[in-house]
Amino acid sequence: MFKSGIGIDMHPFGEVRPLILGGARIDHAFGLEGDYDADVVSAAVVDALLGAANLGDRYELFPESDSKYHNISGMRLLELVRLRLARIALEIENIDIIIVCPEINLASYKTYMLLNLSHALEIDSSMISIKQAHSFENLVPEFKKGIAAMAVCMLLDVSGKEDDLEGGNAEEEFYE
Repeated sequence: MFKSGIGIDMHPFGEVRPLILGGARIDHAFGLEGDYDADVVSAAVVDALLGAANLGDRYELFPESDSKYHNISGMRLLELVRLRLARIALEIENIDIIIVCPEINLASYKTYMLLNLSHALEIDSSMISIKQAHSFENLVPEFKKGIAAMAVCMLLDVSGKEDDLEGGNAEEEFYE
């Protein structure tokens, strides 16, 4: 069985921290204001994965008010989500990401983002697509200076995979 999820995150530019997108440090005068490390790409992917798995949202699972999650890296959040998915026998099939960023050409950073995301999620980078949209005012007219990311993912339920290979039913064997 396949499960799909969608995630979105957006933050305005700020002077507090460096700009991080998909775990890659982007050469820009401003970073993003926001929660965790303000990496809108990893946040959108986290939300898409959690939504597909019906596990709630990142604020419920990883409250920034808890000191262990305050300013946590988006890559670390992805690792934690990957572990949760593995526990409930869900595997990532693919992730499609759109970064809405009119001010910066992100083409030279795409490979770094793909490698960071695939490493954190322990999947092949060919399972991740990253695209950049340059028009922002049409998406949210009031939000003129910042970056947004949207992600869609597909998960595969592999809970019956071993049963199919062994030809038995693990639940039946457990209760006998």
